Amino acid sequence: MYLPVFSVIFLFYIISKVLYRVNRLSLNNACLRNDAHILGQISRGVQPMRIHIWTASYGHGYHKAALLLGKAAQAQQHEVIICKPLEQGHTVMHKLNKKLCSGLLSFAPGIWRKYSKQIPPVFIKKLYHVLQKPVQDGIGADLVLSVHPLLTSLAAEGKKRSASPVPLYHVATDYWQAPFLNLSVHGFFLPDLNEKKGTSTGPPIFPTGIPTQKITKRYTKKECCLENGWNPSKPLILVDGRGEGIFSYRKVVKELKKIPTASTIVVVSGTRPWKKSKHVYGKDIHVLPLTDRFSDFLQAADVMVTKAGGMTLAEAATHETPMILFAPLAGRQEQNASYFAKQNAAFWAFTSKSMREKVKEYIRCPLERERAKRRLRRIKQPESAEQIITIAVHHASRTMLYSKINSK
Repeated sequence: MYLPVFSVIFLFYIISKVLYRVNRLSLNNACLRNDAHILGQISRGVQPMRIHIWTASYGHGYHKAALLLGKAAQAQQHEVIICKPLEQGHTVMHKLNKKLCSGLLSFAPGIWRKYSKQIPPVFIKKLYHVLQKPVQDGIGADLVLSVHPLLTSLAAEGKKRSASPVPLYHVATDYWQAPFLNLSVHGFFLPDLNEKKGTSTGPPIFPTGIPTQKITKRYTKKECCLENGWNPSKPLILVDGRGEGIFSYRKVVKELKKIPTASTIVVVSGTRPWKKSKHVYGKDIHVLPLTDRFSDFLQAADVMVTKAGGMTLAEAATHETPMILFAPLAGRQEQNASYFAKQNAAFWAFTSKSMREKVKEYIRCPLERERAKRRLRRIKQPESAEQIITIAVHHASRTMLYSKINSK
């Protein structure tokens, strides 16, 4: 008598469970379709962005990094504007500031070393009051990239004052992580320093590397030498001291003249506007002004002597050019030299004699040059400019999209 009743109840139970499962499955599918739609929007970049890239004319590296990022962004159909708020705001103050920086680097490196590690917040606030208009104009974009720690702090202060939601990212041009007190930065693009990739409370860190130029054509030593009228059978020594030109050119060339091997010495200056060539003791010495052919010289050089600028090191690592670091400037360049020395990717010469002996070893021993190339191969990060733009656009799109969803 009770069997049919229990059978009906059991049947209803089974049907309800099946319907529950079907509803849950359809709900999950709807959620997945919604997530796929969101991710699809993000992967497509939603739409071309207006990107402002902040830079400063302190040395050659910052400007070159901004140009490389701008070129990569334009290749992805984004609108790019290079902003120089320090120069646009107050020209006289900017020129005086450049002279002050050069003076500190040359005559008071200890003071520069101290303040380059931490920018005082009071200084940022005072600077914002002076440059309020160019700062606010500079953050009027869909996305802001800054290649200078001072400018990143200044842009973060401008965002804080105006309550602007524009995504702000710092792009490193040196091999260390600059300290920032303001968390208005949405992310940091740094070299892979084998450090912690962000925290649960701070902005994310993307180890994409320093912006470098994409290698589109291999340039041999023979091609470079014949094109410039140099002897391709001689070892090619590249001496780089671009930027503000604060480098011991005379001391380096004087030591390189003592090497008995006949060689070609190419000096790329950051300040000399003319060419100069001479032949001394079997050495062909060529002094060149700032040039856009530096990447070609890197590919052709057997060894390079440089002062450890971040962009120069990244570019040399990309081309696998053996390097000797000599007389790096106080602060960031010392940090760069320390990183490459610890990675055994470059030789840090503390004396002119040790610099000369290492150059002699490189030009006489091809095996040693190949070992240096192999070590550079481990740390180079090619095509980083394209990766920085792609990640920044996707991260900014996702951040803005999710903020819109949460605000509804």
